[in-house]
Parts: sequence; C-alpha cells; structure tokens
Amino acid sequence: MALVRVLLKNAPIMILDEPTAYLDTSTERAILETIFESVEGRTLILLTHRRTLLERVDHIYRIETGHLMQIR
Repeated sequence: MALVRVLLKNAPIMILDEPTAYLDTSTERAILETIFESVEGRTLILLTHRRTLLERVDHIYRIETGHLMQIR
C-alpha cells in the first residue's frame, strides 16, 4: 500500500528503499516498469542491494566503509 501511495502522489522527489524485495522476477519487472513510468521527469532515489534495479538509473552510488563513492 505504501508503494501505491508514493506512486500516486505527485512529489518531485521519491525515495524508495528495496521496493521489490521478496517479489518473484516477473512481478518485480512489472512493478519496476510502473515505477519508472510514474517517476518520469522527477527525481527517484532508489536504495537497493539488487542489481536488476540499477539497469535503468542514471547514477549509481555505493556506500563503502562510511564513504559515498560514485560508480556510474
């Protein structure tokens, strides 16, 4: 429910923490498509351990030993 509320709200910045955790692959793809369509033109901050979520993002940062490092 929380994800639906976030997607329906027209906030300029969205922060999602592991939005597809515990989902099967096909459901994850469908949810991701919905997320990326709904945030077009807005800023999405996506916190995740799953590499599949990182395929469509512009910048990737990693926190390592307390430091923020840009990967891409």
